[in-house]
Amino acid sequence: MSSAGDALTLGDIAGRFPMLEVACSRCSRRSWLSIARLVEEHGADAPLSELNEVLVRGCPRLDAVLPLDRCGVYYPRLV
Repeated sequence: MSSAGDALTLGDIAGRFPMLEVACSRCSRRSWLSIARLVEEHGADAPLSELNEVLVRGCPRLDAVLPLDRCGVYYPRLV
């Protein structure tokens, strides 16, 4: 498990949940992704913070010009 100052990784949550819920705080987008598949594709050491853009592919707010309009990705079950 990561220490308090480290970023949370896929490996940290792999044994806790089979699926990762990904949501946006600025719109109603919500999806569930297989943690096993994410680990296979990105590795257990991949920090969630570095995967945000990958995990919200297709979000129309991802490339918004104004910061307040951008995707507000978060992980409800990890809060």
